[in-house]
Amino acid sequence: MLGLCSVTFSDKRVSEVVAIAKEAGLDGIEWSAKAHVKPGDWRLAFETLRECRAAGLTIPSYGTYYTVGSYEDFDVILQTAEILEASAIRVWAGEEGSVETSDEKRQAIVADAQRIAKLAAKNKQSIHFEYHRHSLTDTPESALQLMKEVDQPNVFLYWQPAESLTVVERVNSFRQLAPMVSTLHVFHWKDYNHRFPLEDGKTEWQQYIQIAQSQTPMPNYLFEFVKDNDPAQLITDVAAFKAWLIAESK
Repeated sequence: MLGLCSVTFSDKRVSEVVAIAKEAGLDGIEWSAKAHVKPGDWRLAFETLRECRAAGLTIPSYGTYYTVGSYEDFDVILQTAEILEASAIRVWAGEEGSVETSDEKRQAIVADAQRIAKLAAKNKQSIHFEYHRHSLTDTPESALQLMKEVDQPNVFLYWQPAESLTVVERVNSFRQLAPMVSTLHVFHWKDYNHRFPLEDGKTEWQQYIQIAQSQTPMPNYLFEFVKDNDPAQLITDVAAFKAWLIAESK
């Protein structure tokens, strides 16, 4: 499944994001809880689902910014995701790096992850940790430890290339985590403010694709952080990526 993270176009309305994803030839949209569909906004959630259905798009996931370990109300997130028909819910593994996180705080994050995973399981939903700095998934080793400690069948990882690592280190980190990765964020950049056409990262992404396509089930791909936030660039990036997928499948 190829989709779009709606936060990529956070300045656009739901209807505009839907139109962009459809024109780019994508299969679905992960809706951002910050930029577009806030938890508890039932009317907008129903309208967003309606617009996606009309455009032939699915909603594979709900991109929340829930900080695991906060023990905040998670039911409203689950209910919003249910209205969106999003079975996957993206969350953050704390708000400090693995080195800075105390043992006590780590235990709280693990316990909260188990709590929300069990709540999600009742709705046949799953929990997915964002692979990111300033969290317990900032390194492959810490992410693996977290997954082992949480030990719930409906908990998975997202993965994206970490800007602080070399390409070799990125590839190795993905290879380590691939069996637990449900979704890859697709982009090519130096950092948030320096983004490039995906084609410039062809040789790097071909390595990720090769690893991803060997997994069962194969992960989803969600496009994010397009150069200049340009819809036309997204179309170009998606076309290039599809060509790489086809080449790998031969």
